[in-house]
Amino acid sequence: MYFEDNFDPREENDIQKKELNNMKSFDTGYGCVYRQRQLMNGKIVRTRIDCYTSGDVGSKIRNAETGQIYKYKVGSKDEDLFFKVGLPTGELKTKNGSNLLFYDSPEQFEKHLGNEVQQPIKEKWNEKKVRKI
Repeated sequence: MYFEDNFDPREENDIQKKELNNMKSFDTGYGCVYRQRQLMNGKIVRTRIDCYTSGDVGSKIRNAETGQIYKYKVGSKDEDLFFKVGLPTGELKTKNGSNLLFYDSPEQFEKHLGNEVQQPIKEKWNEKKVRKI
């Protein structure tokens, strides 16, 4: 008996992506920004970057790239353990109204958003973090 399989794995991936994006919309700290990125072939494309913000003072700190929630609180001295960035441009819209991003390191920020952090800023942050640990 002949059976034609019309399964297309790309179609399933599209459905999964839509469902995941739908679930993210319920996350009050979720938002996205768009950046220009250069591909290996030199072509420049507009890329969507998912971001997770931490809430107001007293809420738990959240990793901006992964969404991981830490036991540390916004507004406490524990903030010094993280590289903190604010995006006041209005491009990052979240339901919690925050534009505050926390990263494990300046290098994680650079990799995630494609911005460069000057070496003196990295050194100052590392000194502050070492004093905190």
